[in-house]
Amino acid sequence: MSSLDQKAVEKALLDLEAGKDQKAFLALKRLAEAGNKEAFPMLGYLYDVGKGTWRDAKRAMHWYMLGYKSGSATCAANIATVYRDAGNASREFEWYKRAVALGDEDAKLDVAIRLLSGKGVRRNLKSAILLLKDVVANTTDTSEAARDTARQLLWGCETKRRVA
Repeated sequence: MSSLDQKAVEKALLDLEAGKDQKAFLALKRLAEAGNKEAFPMLGYLYDVGKGTWRDAKRAMHWYMLGYKSGSATCAANIATVYRDAGNASREFEWYKRAVALGDEDAKLDVAIRLLSGKGVRRNLKSAILLLKDVVANTTDTSEAARDTARQLLWGCETKRRVA
């Protein structure tokens, strides 16, 4: 991506933060239609939630899929949330795993939670604990909120194992 394209994406994000949703949407749409891969997840999100435009799940999924195919872990995680909101737990789990495969370390927490609960996948305590430990140990690519949640879940898993 050229520095000019990067500046245009950053400008659109600033417009979003300033409440200029429609201006940001139009800029991101132009960039995405011109092939700017950085704009794909953001444009998909705007369609997904109806910010700066009308809500359009089909167009959101179109841009998320283009982003995913270009290697965007964010798009994979967003597709997972689309399936979560639709109540399709197995597809949700599948897409969180794809987000992890593309480097989304926070998505490991989502995969671990589903492995613990059996939501969309067969329960697997051992695999869940390994993922939770990865989340806790990763201080550079994982958010503090994800690490905190993983610590709490690990504590709960260890307490249950001691009691059983």
